[in-house]
Amino acid sequence: AFLRGGGAEVPSNENPADYVMVVLISEGSEKWAGVHKTKEKEAALSVGYGEQVSQEELKVGGRTYQLSELMQFVILLRRIAYIYMASEDQFPEILIPSCMVSMLIGGAFHNFGINLFLSGSILMGLVAHAMIILNGIVLNIPTERQLVLREFRNGTYSVRAYWSARATLSLVISFFHGIPMVCIWYSLVGLSPRFMSIFHVWMSSTLNAAIFSILALVIGLLCETPLASAQLCEPIGNFMILFSGQIIAKRFFKVYILPAVYGLPIGYAFEIAVTAALEHKGEDGDYVLSYYELHPGDRPWDYFVLTAMLVMWVGIGYYVALSKITGQDSG
Repeated sequence: AFLRGGGAEVPSNENPADYVMVVLISEGSEKWAGVHKTKEKEAALSVGYGEQVSQEELKVGGRTYQLSELMQFVILLRRIAYIYMASEDQFPEILIPSCMVSMLIGGAFHNFGINLFLSGSILMGLVAHAMIILNGIVLNIPTERQLVLREFRNGTYSVRAYWSARATLSLVISFFHGIPMVCIWYSLVGLSPRFMSIFHVWMSSTLNAAIFSILALVIGLLCETPLASAQLCEPIGNFMILFSGQIIAKRFFKVYILPAVYGLPIGYAFEIAVTAALEHKGEDGDYVLSYYELHPGDRPWDYFVLTAMLVMWVGIGYYVALSKITGQDSG
């Protein structure tokens, strides 16, 4: 067998396909390059998987699987989470830029005073969070597309299990990276130290970034190459800034532009964050809120819209995954 021949026999409680991924990442692919030919490797993986599974076969969506979808989800989530943490191209490339950009935003607006320009620091914090997550996730599916297709075709994993694992990790990444980002730029800018104000800013930033993380997965499904996926990120960032309601207050937009303004999550996140940060800042804070026509009482509606958008995009992504991976309407 491929792994046995290289001195790394698969443990009895491990799925060989996942074990291969862990071994290649932790020990490097060079060690394994000449162990066996590619056909021998694939045969070993296929046979090994069948040898390890002793459960009764299950049918999901007309296809036969040897593991329940819940177990498939757990295995896939563990695999992609390990890859995310172990790969130098994923976790560090999201965390380090997140902290650097947050310090840059906080330093630029440090002790800036309460005025219209200060709302720009809040917008930049929201956009930076979403764009770093978008850029960090958009290449995941294109780079693993062939592996996903092979595992689906040989009956290892279902589309639903794969999409659930990918979407779950993307949401966790969005929530986790929002903590250091908001804490850094928010404290440096010197906004309200009230816990609930900080919580609302973090929550709005996180929900906005979570929606764009799912959008990143959808882009990865629709685009055939990593380059094509990456090229869509910059226009999305421009749309976020332009239609946020900060560069141009919403009342100044033309009627035919308003669907784009209200169709993007950034405007709702911006209202939550700005009202939370400035509602207790006296007359200057009230002036900023009145200029942008932002109201603290609208926060429940903004949260509802952001949550609905997130659920909607998760659903859209699942059906796009079905279409692109199976070519069918159910899977």
